[in-house]
Amino acid sequence: MLVAVIAIAGVWGLLAAAALAAAPKPNGLYSGTVTANHYLLKVEVHVSPNGKTASARFYCNGTTLPTSPQDNARFAITNGAFSGLTQYGIYGIKGTFASASKASATMHVQGTCSTSASANYKLTLTLH
Repeated sequence: MLVAVIAIAGVWGLLAAAALAAAPKPNGLYSGTVTANHYLLKVEVHVSPNGKTASARFYCNGTTLPTSPQDNARFAITNGAFSGLTQYGIYGIKGTFASASKASATMHVQGTCSTSASANYKLTLTLH
């Protein structure tokens, strides 16, 4: 009986977590910034027209290489959650859409731009 109660509680916990995530706006452009060590770090996330995938472009003090795999990532969106890493692992992003207009995320920077060591920064992505 105790095992059944624990199993039901676990299912409810998973359903509650899934209910907190939202679907992004298809073809939406979201962005967020954070300042670290006097550098402005920015990420733009562009959701695909079907809302199932996205791409991210990372900026350091306003600059990026538009076609460079070190500054761009592509990833899936599953149940409102996403996680992507650039080809060389220099930048990454992981988060959840809280609504169609906002997402909370953590941006990963691997020893470039603002720091000599890897660091993670919390930020909010907003629909533009």
